[in-house]
Order: sequence, then C-alpha cells, then structure tokens
Amino acid sequence: MRKLVSKAFTSRAVEALRPEIERITGELIDTLTDDDTVDLLDDFAFPLPIRVICLLLGVPVEEQENFKSWSKALVSGDSPEAAAAATTEVVAYLGQLIERKRREPTDDILTALVAAHDDDHQLTGIELVSTAYLLFIAGFETTLNALGNGTLHLMRNLDQWEALREDRSLLPGAVEEFLRLESPLKHASFRCATQSLTIGDVEIPAGDFVLLAIASANRDPQRFDDPHALDVRRPTDGGHLAFGHGIHHCLGAPLARVEVRVAFGALLDAFPAMRLAADPEELRWRTSTIIRGLHSLPVRLNRR
Repeated sequence: MRKLVSKAFTSRAVEALRPEIERITGELIDTLTDDDTVDLLDDFAFPLPIRVICLLLGVPVEEQENFKSWSKALVSGDSPEAAAAATTEVVAYLGQLIERKRREPTDDILTALVAAHDDDHQLTGIELVSTAYLLFIAGFETTLNALGNGTLHLMRNLDQWEALREDRSLLPGAVEEFLRLESPLKHASFRCATQSLTIGDVEIPAGDFVLLAIASANRDPQRFDDPHALDVRRPTDGGHLAFGHGIHHCLGAPLARVEVRVAFGALLDAFPAMRLAADPEELRWRTSTIIRGLHSLPVRLNRR
C-alpha cells in the first residue's frame, strides 16, 4: 500500500509542490492582521497542512472547509463522541469522493488509489477508503504539531528566534531540532513481543505489549548533548525518531519538512518581532496517548 502512494511523497515530487505550498502559506499570512493577537494554531498552523493534503487528495477547494471542522473534532481530544461522529462523516465523504473520481478521474492521489482498486485489484474497497482516511489524518497532524511546538520553543528562547531571523540557512536544521525536542508523536505503534527478550536491564516476557517512547528517545542524553535544550545550530545528523525508523519511516516526512520550513520562513519574514501572548506554563496540551500538541498558541504578531 505504501508503494501505491509513495511517488507523491518523494523529495522530487514534494519540491515540485513547493510553489503551491508557498502560495497557500502566503495567503494564510495575508489573513493575519497587523499587530493582532491571534491563535497561531487556529489561524495558520491548522489550515496550512489541511489545504495541502486536500490538494494532494483532490478535494475540491469549495469542500475543504468541511475538512477543517472535521479535523478540529478529531484532534481536540475533548469529546470522544464528536471525534467518532467526525470519523463517520469523513469516511462517508471519502466514499462519495471516490465515486466521483471513478466517474471523472483527476490528477491526484485518490484517483491513483481508485485505479489501483478498479484496474489492478491491489486494494480492497475497505483498504481504499482506509488508506485515503489515513493520508488525511497523517497529512496534517505532524505538520500542525511541529509548527505549534516549534513556535512555542522559539518564543521561549528568543535568542534562537533571532538566530534564524538573521541566518535562514539554519532553518532546515532548526526544523529537525523542533521535531527532536518536542516530537509531534509521543509513541510508536504498540508492539507485541513474540519471544522473551531483554533490552537494557528490562526483561520483556513473550506476549507482553511494548510501547516505544519516541519522545524519550529523542532526548536521550547518551545520544544528544544537553538534550532538553533548543539549539537550532545542533548538528542535524543526530538521527531523531520523530518520523519513526526503518520500513515504517513516515511516508510523508519530505512533505512535512517542506511545509514546516516554508511556514517558519514566512513567519520570520512577516512577523520578525512575534511574541507569545500568554504565560507558556499556562498553555494547555492536548489529552492524548499518542499526540503531543497544544490546544492553542496565542501570539502577538508585531509585524512592525
């Protein structure tokens, strides 16, 4: 199933998409009024990846607003009932969209998946909808939280913000540092030990479930110097695990990296004196076993 969509997420394909990402980012920046206090998540970090993933899936522009409301219900963590209802609505919509792609194919990932189901029989009907749903969810969660978490740490370490403002060549490495320091995902998927084993001084009996803590690994003092500090000049070959590892390494990592780099570049250009508009210790983190992200991030834009 990865092979069916992997071409859309190669570094070359994502670079070809960069002008569209920059256009969407610029439009969102323009909606932010000078010197206003805004929720950067709601007004910028949230709609950016939603619009990009809708573009890739071939969701018509006039229908993308639905995805914004569904996404909010899915990620808020406040109401399991609202999340379940949103899931049902997203799945129903994707089913309808698949039928439209079947009748009128377009150049997007969803049309390619429909062809894989109809022509090549590589996907069952359930797999077709499930893969589209997964791409939708995974397509915005990592980017949303990387933007929010990275901005929070920069606002708490303004010397690092100034370093990026003065030297944009640091931005690619800084994005990796945001991902390492406050990984958008706390844990990898559950695993079950098929045989007894020992890792470090911990014995894991056969049949036990194991939850691997990505966030802990990314702050391993044996791997990273001063691991709890933000350092946008940190060498980028440290091998953080924010995107996983091995055969399940995040398919959309190239897209997330470009989106976050473009977004921070735009924020630095438009709002060089941006500051937090709340006590960072009073900000609320979402209640989730897996996701590490804020409920809101109020900032003063201070364009001038």
